This record gives sequence, C-alpha cells and structure tokens, in this order.
Amino acid sequence: MQLTTKTEYSVRALVTLSESRDDLRSINEICTKQNLPNKYVEQLFRKLKKHSVIGSLPGSKGGYFLKLPASEITLSFIMEVVENHPYEVSCERNSVELEYCQVDNCQYKHLWHEIYGNVKAYLSTITLKDIKNRIDKE
Repeated sequence: MQLTTKTEYSVRALVTLSESRDDLRSINEICTKQNLPNKYVEQLFRKLKKHSVIGSLPGSKGGYFLKLPASEITLSFIMEVVENHPYEVSCERNSVELEYCQVDNCQYKHLWHEIYGNVKAYLSTITLKDIKNRIDKE
C-alpha cells in the first residue's frame, strides 16, 4: 500500500475547502493555492462528489464545498474513495496470474490482511480537521 498523488492531492484540495465551510471554492482557486493540476483534481472531485464528500453549485458564483464536517472525513475514507482498492492484497485483485504468487497456497495472505487492517484502522483515526490543524501549526 502506498499513498499516491490521488490521496495527497485530494487531501490538499479538501483542506483548502475545509478552511471555510460557508465559502464556495472553484477548482482553479484550489489548484492555484495548492499548486495542483486542474484536470487531475477535477477527476478526483468527481469521485469525492459521487461519494458525498463534497458538493457543488454551478454558475459563475458557484464552486465546491464540503458536504461533511472536516471532523467526520477520515484519511481512510478519502483513500477508499479516490484510490483503487487501497487495502487489498495485490494478488487477490489482480486477475492476471502472477508468475511468483502462490494464490491458492499463500501463507502470507492472512498477514497482509492483518497489516492492511491495522493501517486502515489507524488512518480511520486521522480526520481532515486533524490534518488541517497539524498543517496550521507548521
């Protein structure tokens, strides 16, 4: 498991949205502030909007906003929304037979599940509010 740019950029954009729940923010404004690529963030926002993390209002005065309080959005949930299967063992999700994988007789699979479960549990304790507070201190 790794934290990819999908998670990193989503968190950075969501932190910007969390700065004021009353203000709408355009993708251009968010990307300029966080130095992020607009097209990539648009793709991420589609996923976040589909899972009701954010909402949007159209028009020249429109923009994006958080639908949930920052204290209810966890890093684990953000990862689940924007990443492709962040907590799955690779050989279980890969339909292509892996040359060196012992899918049927894997003695490590339970260990990997336990590790991923522990990582997910830890990431579930970190909220967007926690991240923003930590960033504000630095």
